[in-house]
Amino acid sequence: MECIDLDLCGESVVDEIEDIKNNDNLSQHQKIKKVKEYLLSQKNFAYPDFVLEWAAREKLGCPFSKEELDKMRQSAKQKQSVIDKQNFTNKLEDLNEKKIKERMTLNF
Repeated sequence: MECIDLDLCGESVVDEIEDIKNNDNLSQHQKIKKVKEYLLSQKNFAYPDFVLEWAAREKLGCPFSKEELDKMRQSAKQKQSVIDKQNFTNKLEDLNEKKIKERMTLNF
C-alpha cells in the first residue's frame, strides 16, 4: 500500500495551507474543501475523495471525530450488506439459469 506524504514538502505548500487554515472568513467545511481542491489541482493528489478529505483534515488539525468515524463504518457495513445480498441473488440466478440449460439439453 502506497503511503501519502502529508508533509507535502516546500514552503509555498505550507504557506498556502496555513493561509487557508488561518482564514477566519471560511467555515471548517469550506477550509476542508479548499485544501482538498489545492491538493488535487496544485499537488496532483489523484486519490479518492475520502483520502483527500482525510489529508485535508489532518493538515488543518481537525481529524474525524469518533462519531463521524462510527457513522462512516456503519454506512460502509450497510453498503457491503447490500452488495453481498446482490451477489447472492446473482449467484442464485446463475445457478437457476444453469439448471434450466442443463434440463433443456437433457430433453433433446
